[in-house]
Amino acid sequence: AQVDDLRGERKWKLEFRKVKDNEQPIWGSLYARYQTETWEPEPCINDIIPTNKHGNVDIVNADPRLVPPGTEWIQHQHAIQLCRKLHIPYAPVITGFTKSTHPAQNNSTTPSLYHPSRSTHFSSTNRQQKPIKKGVVVPLSYAPQLKSQLLAHDQHRISLQHQLKRRKITFRWATLVSKFLSKARLHALYLPSSSFS
Repeated sequence: AQVDDLRGERKWKLEFRKVKDNEQPIWGSLYARYQTETWEPEPCINDIIPTNKHGNVDIVNADPRLVPPGTEWIQHQHAIQLCRKLHIPYAPVITGFTKSTHPAQNNSTTPSLYHPSRSTHFSSTNRQQKPIKKGVVVPLSYAPQLKSQLLAHDQHRISLQHQLKRRKITFRWATLVSKFLSKARLHALYLPSSSFS
């Protein structure tokens, strides 16, 4: 197989193909086309959302074609919170992975020496992949309810932000007036014949 024809399991999904059972990667975690077969997203039946082994729905590269039939993808940061509160069946969505780099830890108090039996690959960092989470998928019958509640949630949050802003402005004005009146009283008591600025 040509290197250009090799892809990871997630990338093959973009071509609506999946790796066959019991296939071994040709290089790294990459597979050739002949190791795959046609695939389609599994539909949601009886409000049961098909997920991967981690309980997520993997929508590779945020491709809407991979949304399970019978569900709607709701991209909102508070979607999971409201689904739990309203007892709406849902599955978290991941669209990819980020690579974060962390310094390698070395707890040894003695210097490391090269040894032929050890790996010759030296790296000062360890790479960890973290999933990119973007909302949830819910059965179509629950989508209107969830979107309505999310809209109400956003409106309430905006209202609270405006109230907080008004309170801050009112407090600043009250503080300013209080300082002005205190200064006026001091001048009236100790400098009755002088003006103040």
